[in-house]
Amino acid sequence: MLRATAKTDLSDSGNKWAFTILAIAFGAFAAGLLVAGSLLAGVGHGTSAGMQPGLDVRFADPSWDGVSIPAHARCSRYGPAGASPALIVTGLPEGTRMVAVAFNDDSYRPLSTDGGHGTIAVAADGGVGWVLVPSIPGETAALPDGVMMLAPHRGRLSPDTAYLGPCSGGTGNHYSAEIMALRIPLPPQGIRPALAGDDVLARSTISLGRY
Repeated sequence: MLRATAKTDLSDSGNKWAFTILAIAFGAFAAGLLVAGSLLAGVGHGTSAGMQPGLDVRFADPSWDGVSIPAHARCSRYGPAGASPALIVTGLPEGTRMVAVAFNDDSYRPLSTDGGHGTIAVAADGGVGWVLVPSIPGETAALPDGVMMLAPHRGRLSPDTAYLGPCSGGTGNHYSAEIMALRIPLPPQGIRPALAGDDVLARSTISLGRY
C-alpha cells in the first residue's frame, strides 16, 4: 500500500511539473508574439510619431526620412547652415487659419520644448484642408514670403534667428517638430500670439531624426 501510494504521488508530481513547464513555454511564446506585434505596429511610423488622427504631417523632401538628420541640414558649426524640412500638412480642421511649427532637440533639455530650435508659422485655410510649410534657411531672420518667425531659437549659435539646424555634433540627439493647427490668424511681423487653450485645433509631432 505504501509503495502504491508513493507511486501515485510521484506520478502526480511528474504531471504537475510537466504542466508547469508547458505553461512557462506557452507564456514565453505569447510574450514573443506581443513583442513582435509591437515592433510590427511601429513600422512606417518613424516619421510621424505622436501623430493625432485627422492631422497628417509628411516630409516634402525625400532626403528627410525621420531616422537620421541629413548631412546638409546641420547647423553651421558642422558645415553650411542647414535649412528646415519642407512639410506637407493635411487634414486641417475647419476653422484653421494658421499652422505653427516648433522645432525641438528632444535630447537636450534647454531646447527640448516650446520651439527650442525656433518656431515659425504660415497662414492656412481649414476649408482647403492642407498647407505646405516651406523649407526655411537656417540661422537667418530673412524668411521666404508667407513665413513668419513666431519665436527665435534659443541656441547660442546665431542668436535671434528663426531656425537652428541640429547642432549636437553626432552624439545621437533626437530632433522633432511639433505642428499646431490654430484658429487665430497670422499675427503682424514680430508679434508672438498669446494662445488660449481652444486656439489649438489639432496638434501632431513628427520625428526629424537623430544626429
